[in-house]
Amino acid sequence: MAYSVTIENESQKFWIAGLSDGDALQKIGLLIDSASDARSAQDTDKAFALLEQMEERKLSPDSIPLVHYFRANAWSNREQMRPNPKVWAWEQPECQEQILELRRAVRHVGFAELPILRQCQILTNLANQLDKIGRFIDAVEIYDRALGLNGNSGLARGNRGIALSHYARSLYDGGHTGVMLVAAHDSLTAAVAKGAFYEGLGYAPAQEAFREEARHIEERINISALRKVPLRKYRTGKSGAERRY
Repeated sequence: MAYSVTIENESQKFWIAGLSDGDALQKIGLLIDSASDARSAQDTDKAFALLEQMEERKLSPDSIPLVHYFRANAWSNREQMRPNPKVWAWEQPECQEQILELRRAVRHVGFAELPILRQCQILTNLANQLDKIGRFIDAVEIYDRALGLNGNSGLARGNRGIALSHYARSLYDGGHTGVMLVAAHDSLTAAVAKGAFYEGLGYAPAQEAFREEARHIEERINISALRKVPLRKYRTGKSGAERRY
């Protein structure tokens, strides 16, 4: 969601000394969002500096995860504004920093004190980064954790479908690929079904991406036929834990 920051002069624009922790963090979050919209490296740098100032305070437990979350978003700004993106480069410092910051947010004791919506946002963003670097299984596990908090989250559900689709394409067994793509299709269609929750009106591109991926799967496999495959007739492991997996 895009926000704008309205201020009177430059000296007041980034001054948070007189604000409460909550108000200061809200202002920093708005600054990061507006910097993303404007592709402003300068405002993103200022957000990083403000977050450093926040860490000098004696913050409440529920404020510390937000500092990590907003810093991850600022790193996302830098990633988007990188002049010569190298998608397949082995070293992806902006992605690495996002994963580190989001993990710090999730691991902090104050994470459980955040509103459910914010917890879901943080978990979904973390899973997105893990999927991006090929850690599909870890990503799906974290999407499921987010959906355990908000089962109607369209972003968590849709991105989970994308991750399952990526996972399916990495499997060597065509039969396994087909079954996994059915699961991916289910997540993708649920993400754009009636009742799917989105925080605002700015998610049309994400919803269209979910629809497009679902259509791509439909063109590749016979979903109805694969649903009829009796999976339970195949031996799936010796132990109960292995069969459940």
